Amino acid sequence: MLHRPFRSLALGLVLTAAYFGSPALCPLAATETDPLEAALAQMEDALTRLDARAARLSPRDTQEAQAQLRSAASNRQRSQELQNAANAQPTAAAAEAPPAPAAILERLLQEAGLREGANGAERGHAYVATGSAVVTVPPGQRGHIGARLLAYHQAELLARAAIARSLESTVSSERVSQLSASFGDWDGLLRAEGLNPDDVDDGQRLTTLENAVRRRTSQEASAAISGAITFGLAEGPGPDGGHEIHVALLWSPALAALARQFLGQGDSAQPLPAGMPLASQVPQDTHLLARTMGVQPVIDEHGQRVLLAFGQAPIEAHSNPTVASMRASQAGERAQLEAYALLKEFLHTHTDAQAQQELESLIRSSANRDDGEEEQFTSTLEAFRNSVRAAASEQQLEGVTTLKRWRGEIGGSQLSGVVLAWSPAGQAASRELRQRLSGEAADAPAEAPSPEAGDKARASDGEPGHGRTPGVGTW
Repeated sequence: MLHRPFRSLALGLVLTAAYFGSPALCPLAATETDPLEAALAQMEDALTRLDARAARLSPRDTQEAQAQLRSAASNRQRSQELQNAANAQPTAAAAEAPPAPAAILERLLQEAGLREGANGAERGHAYVATGSAVVTVPPGQRGHIGARLLAYHQAELLARAAIARSLESTVSSERVSQLSASFGDWDGLLRAEGLNPDDVDDGQRLTTLENAVRRRTSQEASAAISGAITFGLAEGPGPDGGHEIHVALLWSPALAALARQFLGQGDSAQPLPAGMPLASQVPQDTHLLARTMGVQPVIDEHGQRVLLAFGQAPIEAHSNPTVASMRASQAGERAQLEAYALLKEFLHTHTDAQAQQELESLIRSSANRDDGEEEQFTSTLEAFRNSVRAAASEQQLEGVTTLKRWRGEIGGSQLSGVVLAWSPAGQAASRELRQRLSGEAADAPAEAPSPEAGDKARASDGEPGHGRTPGVGTW
C-alpha cells in the first residue's frame, strides 16, 4: 500500500491518463511548448466563472455579454457585406476567383481582432470556433433551401463541438490538477459520492473519482451548447466545387451566464442595462436575413432577455399569378411555423435532460466521425432534430410575437421568411393577462355564443395561419 502523499500523486497521474487517454491533453505531462496547453491556460480564469453557484451576472459580465452581443450582430452584418463583395466579383475565367467561404470568415475574424480558438482576457475570454458543411442540393435546384438549412445546422453543431471539446479539456485539466494537489481533496470528493475513503481500495477509488470528474466535466462543458452565438456566416463554392456553408460561433463565460438566465437556470429576475430597440436588432437587408438562421439571444430596450427565431421556407414558382400568390402565402405560413418550432426546439434542447444528453452525444459523434461517415452523420442529425421537435410539440409558448415578415432570393431560389420574438417576461405577462381575462369571463353572466362570435374566436385562436395579424398579438 502506498503512503498517502505518494498514493495521491499516483492516483492523480493514473486518473489523468485514464480520463484523457493521451499525454498531449494532460497538464501533468504537457511540455512548455505544447500549444494546446498554452491555449487552455488562457481559459482557466474564464472557466472558474462557470460555477453553477455564480448564477448572477456581475456588472462586468453584463457589460461583456452585451458588448459581445452587439459585436456579433455587427459582424453578422459585416460578413454579409463581405459575401456581397465576393458575389459581385467577375466570374470570367481570366478573373480572380471570389474568396471561398472560409476566407470570408478568416477576414471577418481579423477585422474583429479575434482568432479561432481561445482569446485572452482583453477579449472577454471569448472562444471562437468554426464549422462547415456541404449543401447537398446545388443552388437553383428544387430542395436547395431545405438542404441549405440542414447544412447550416450541421456546420453550427460542428462549431459547438469544437467549443465543447476545448471547454471539456480545460475543465478536466483544472479539476484533476486541483484534486491532485492534496489527498484531502480526493477524500472530500469520495465523501460527496457517499463513500467512506477508508473503506475503498485503490481500484474502487480510481473508478469513483474518474466517474465524478467525468460527470462534473460534462456538466460544465455543456454550457458551451447554450452559451454560443452566431458570429458570422458565409457560403459559396468550396475547394471541391460544391456549395458550402461556413459558420463562426462566439462563446464566452459572460454569454454562458446570460444563456442560463434565458433558460431559467440563473437569476432571470436580475435587471439588465437596456439594449438597442428590438426592431433595430432585426436585419432589414433581405440578403442578410436569408443568411440569418436559427435562434439568437438579444437584450431589448427594456433590459429584457429576448430570443429571436428566424424561420425560412422556399416559394415554389408558378406561371399562374393566382397560384403563385397562393404558394407565396403558404410559404409564409411554413416559415412562421418553422420559426415557432425553432423556438420550442431551442428551449427544449437546453432544458430537457434527455435532450441535452442526446445533443452532447451527437456533438461527440460529430467530433469523432470519419470523412466517409458524412451521410450517416447528416441522417443522425436529422433524426435528432425530428425527435426533439416531436418531444417539444406539446410545449406551449405564450408571448410569442411576429417582428418581421419578408421575401427574398438566394442562390436562384425564392424564399419567404419570418422573425419571431419570445422572452420569459413576455410569456409571464401573456399568462397573467390570460388568467385575468379568464377570471373576468367566469364572473360575467353566461351568454349564448353567436355564429359570428365563433368565427371571430377561430380567427384569433393564436395558431399560425388563422387570422393572426403580423406583428400583433401573441401565441
